[in-house]
Amino acid sequence: MFLFFFFYNAFILPIQASIGDKIINSINENLLSVNSNLELEIRKSRISINSISPSYVVSYFNLPFGFYYFLVLFIIWFKPTRLINVLSIYDLVLLFSYFLFIYFFFKGYDFFITMININQGFYKIIYATIFFLKVLRLNIFNFVLKNN
Repeated sequence: MFLFFFFYNAFILPIQASIGDKIINSINENLLSVNSNLELEIRKSRISINSISPSYVVSYFNLPFGFYYFLVLFIIWFKPTRLINVLSIYDLVLLFSYFLFIYFFFKGYDFFITMININQGFYKIIYATIFFLKVLRLNIFNFVLKNN
C-alpha cells in the first residue's frame, strides 16, 4: 500500500492536477460570461463550484480517473480485464458528463449539480464495494460470488 500511495502522490496526482488546472482555467474563461457569480476551482483532483458574491461552496466533486480508480487498479492488479474496461468507460463517460453538467448548471439549471452530487455518492459506493470484495474478502461476498 505504501508503494501505491508513493506512486500516486509522486507521479499521477501532479499530472492530474496540471491537466485539471488547464481544463478548469479554460472552462472558467468560457463560463464566466454565462454566469459571473460562479467560479470553478481545482485543488489536486477535487473540483469545487464556488459562489462569488455570497462566498460559499455550492458543490464539490472528484475528477474521474482519480484516487479511487487507481487504488482499485492497484488492488485488483488489472484483473479481471472486463471490470477494468467497464470502470474505464464509466470514468470516461463521467469526464464528459461532468463538464456538460457544469455548463448547464452555469446556465441556471440547478438540477445538473444535483445529478453530479448523486453520482459522486454512487461512484464512491462502486469503488468501496470493489474494495470490500477484493481486499477484505468477506465471507458473504465470497458466498455470493461463488454461487453465481
